[in-house]
Amino acid sequence: MALESRDFTIEQGSTFILQFELTDDDGVALPTVVGNSIGNYNFAMKCRKSKYGGSTATLLNISGVTLLGTAASSSDGNTRDGFYVFASYPGRVKFVISSNTTDDIKYGRHDFDIEVIETKNSGVEITKALVGKFDVLAEATN
Repeated sequence: MALESRDFTIEQGSTFILQFELTDDDGVALPTVVGNSIGNYNFAMKCRKSKYGGSTATLLNISGVTLLGTAASSSDGNTRDGFYVFASYPGRVKFVISSNTTDDIKYGRHDFDIEVIETKNSGVEITKALVGKFDVLAEATN
């Protein structure tokens, strides 16, 4: 699985949506959906103020996966934290942080990683899919 690095900005009090594709090392989309159910994949995201020294308290911890059907619209799942896969788009993952959650994230720069947990016959394989930093812009209105 190819590791990707991304940096982005989140506004406190706003819904944040990030879409990405899971691909093998040759760039071919991985089948996150098998038939009408989620394949052998699960996802987890954690972020911290810094991954080096200082406070190591986890500021955000989101895991799990939800299948969106073949008729899913791009707005499905936008109100709940989580990872969503689309039955009609192999490898595509939508990651959502709801406005209620972003409201509670302290402003400033944070480190994050997103892991793919794949269940195989030989056990569980964990691979980092995305890593990077994100800036949280403070909200002026409440």
